[in-house]
Amino acid sequence: MPKQPAPKKSVIEQRQSTSYKLRQRLSEIGQRALKILLKDPLAWFLLLAAIALGITFFSLLDDIQPQSPGRQVTLTEVTELARDRQIATATLYDQDSRIVLVTRPEERQAREGEPPPRPAETLWAAYPSSGASTGSLLTALQRAGATIVVDQQSDIPTKKILVQFLLPILLLVTLFAFFMRLSDDVGAGGIASFSKFTGRRRMKGDNGGVTFANVAGNPDALAE
Repeated sequence: MPKQPAPKKSVIEQRQSTSYKLRQRLSEIGQRALKILLKDPLAWFLLLAAIALGITFFSLLDDIQPQSPGRQVTLTEVTELARDRQIATATLYDQDSRIVLVTRPEERQAREGEPPPRPAETLWAAYPSSGASTGSLLTALQRAGATIVVDQQSDIPTKKILVQFLLPILLLVTLFAFFMRLSDDVGAGGIASFSKFTGRRRMKGDNGGVTFANVAGNPDALAE
């Protein structure tokens, strides 16, 4: 027998589905937030500040990542190139613990049947940050007659402090102030205004406790 097609859900069943309720809730929150933003300049300022802090955070995060041009080689290959005196310039990046090399081009005439002369090439390698390893590497480069440049990258420590500590704290504080501003403007009791809590709010002057008037007519209270 051919299979019966699955019955389609009615409109009521679709509205009772979880995804529909979630979409409705998100739409209500979005409309409520938009209304508040249109009448509250401070909320706009906090939102724009949070966006600016987020962009700055990811931009600085990209800046502190080690980036080196050329092809990666091992430290052993760097030592062999230095021994063969094939390194023209060498730049050591202190914070990244990387060295960028530019090799010497091969100086010979191209002849028929022979491979073309080797051009200059940009290479990079990571080296240990210990002083002894750096010293031996510098000695090998000096013996090779290479031009050595040391880039201390003095701005990297400051950027790391901003990315790891200052900017995350400022971003969290700004977002917290933004959402608190939204909830205060709604006037439904802070963050709970975005929840589904429908309990009775305590009015001014209402102590919320049980008084003598509440139990005065209770038979059990009269019996006692």
